[in-house]
Amino acid sequence: MTLATRLATTLLRLGTGGAARRFHAALTDPAAAQAAILRRLVARNATSRYGLAHGFAAIADERGFQDRVPIVTHDDLVPHLDAIRRGEPGVLTSEPVLMLEKTSGSTAASKYIPYTAALRAEFQAATAAWMHDLYTQRPALRGRPAYWSISPVARAPEVTPGGLPVGIEDDTAYFDPAERWVLARLLRVPGRVCRVPDVATCRYVTIRHLVDAASPGLVSVWNPTFLTLLVKAAGREADRLLADLRAGTLTPPTTLPPALHAALARGLAARPGRAAALAARLHDGAWLGTDLLPDLALISCWTDAAAARFMPELAALFPGVEIQGKGLLATEGVATIPLLGLGACVPALTSHFLEFVPVGAPAERPRLMHGLEPGARYEVLMTTGGGFYRYALRDVVEVTGLAGRVPLLTFVGKAGLVSDVVGEKLNAIHVGEVLDLAMAHLGLAGRFAMLAPAWGAQVAYELYAHVPAEALAPLAAEVELRLRGNHHYAYARDLGQLGPLRGVAVGPEAGERYVAACVALGQRAGDVKPTPLHRDMGWRERFHPIPASEGGA
Repeated sequence: MTLATRLATTLLRLGTGGAARRFHAALTDPAAAQAAILRRLVARNATSRYGLAHGFAAIADERGFQDRVPIVTHDDLVPHLDAIRRGEPGVLTSEPVLMLEKTSGSTAASKYIPYTAALRAEFQAATAAWMHDLYTQRPALRGRPAYWSISPVARAPEVTPGGLPVGIEDDTAYFDPAERWVLARLLRVPGRVCRVPDVATCRYVTIRHLVDAASPGLVSVWNPTFLTLLVKAAGREADRLLADLRAGTLTPPTTLPPALHAALARGLAARPGRAAALAARLHDGAWLGTDLLPDLALISCWTDAAAARFMPELAALFPGVEIQGKGLLATEGVATIPLLGLGACVPALTSHFLEFVPVGAPAERPRLMHGLEPGARYEVLMTTGGGFYRYALRDVVEVTGLAGRVPLLTFVGKAGLVSDVVGEKLNAIHVGEVLDLAMAHLGLAGRFAMLAPAWGAQVAYELYAHVPAEALAPLAAEVELRLRGNHHYAYARDLGQLGPLRGVAVGPEAGERYVAACVALGQRAGDVKPTPLHRDMGWRERFHPIPASEGGA
């Protein structure tokens, strides 16, 4: 623990204090806080093309906003976004667009999201409140370095026809410049890692830096498998890693460009004592995560919906380390943030204006956060300073309780992720629940499993699962039985439009192959979301399944 690190964490806590105080003040009167945000957004953007077209200047309150402005998806905004990409000003916002971020889900084509100064400030309001809570509630994190998800960008630098840059390289971009300066002094892995051209080498360089000196107290990633795969990669490269650690060198699996190699190797030192200690803890070619990061106190990652299936493996690799679920944060904006003080996620009520559509009742007027009912599920609508008004995230949350007037929200899954090859209309949320119940019923909880359509003699769904050979057929039968609870799926099966569900055994590297396939499709490794259902075909080839007789144990 160095003086510089102690100073950096102190400055971070002090610097985020104002945002935290404003956030906690808003928790006492969420209706007033949200009304103020809406007034500010419509007034600021009344002269934009979108504001003029929808009469922003005449909007006096939330009801007037709902009456005048339609609910939209990204597809609805494509003509406006194309104009922004061409460099046209004042399209969705009166203030200029600074850059665009390109995003894609597991099942969707690329989407462009405009970033303005106002949207950056909204992200910063949420992330600062979270960070302040983290360092206030967990003093063990103070004075210790941290690691934040950095993965290859998996795409070439891009500039739009209008000259706008495209792309955010790492998670610290969501903080203001002063906070980024402080974070740069806390982070254990250099940001240039994102320029490593392949995932395997990026993982090696990352773990080489993480074991070089003081262990981080905080690790922040998105997908929990990003971290578990990092630990497994360290075991596979144990000989190389220990040799580098002894000598103070960097010899990654593939050769890096000389300038990048020199930059990434700078500051690495010979640590024979650390190498000897790690070698003594290596068992059967593997380490626990706590062997590599002995001072780790808290992991921040997705824990809800499909990600919950990977929590047992993460906890086993990091015994005794606290795991905090991330809030619901999308490229478009922040829906919720986690607060250790409450032990749950709350709406990002000082960032954007949020509305909630009751699941199963899309015709109802969307509710505001102070009108949500415990136990009910809602789709989230978001209005942001980036020019997305009443934007349907297609994310579903469940109200798990109340903290005063503020609902506590848990992410359930994607409402819009539906696979519909012949009319079966399988929804990812339902499929996720089916997989969880079926695997728990057979004592297989915590294992990789994903459903996707596949061609064959007839179209059928395949269940890619890492389970023992003898469990594959019973699991497929149990999943098929439960899927028939969906009328459309049962009807397609009864008509013979769909063949019976096929179980496909995949090995322990299935999670890694899934990430690699998504990276090949253009996503960043750290942003790949777990999913119980994928609409694309061709996953049998991507997973390279093992023969059924060998099982997947």
